[in-house]
Amino acid sequence: MRKKNLLRLRAAAELVGLSPKTLRRFIAEGELKAYRVGKSLIYVDEQDVLALIRAVPNGADS
Repeated sequence: MRKKNLLRLRAAAELVGLSPKTLRRFIAEGELKAYRVGKSLIYVDEQDVLALIRAVPNGADS
């Protein structure tokens, strides 16, 4: 089993160039798994955040 590299939302957002608010929306929609520590701290797995990034196909990719 792979060890999780958990990041706070702000750090995860900076990693992929998104806002923390966008990551919160992904969490609420079930697209990103999150882990709560205490009452308010939210962490996400770095690999799960990186998996959100997908290549956009274009005509040259066909």
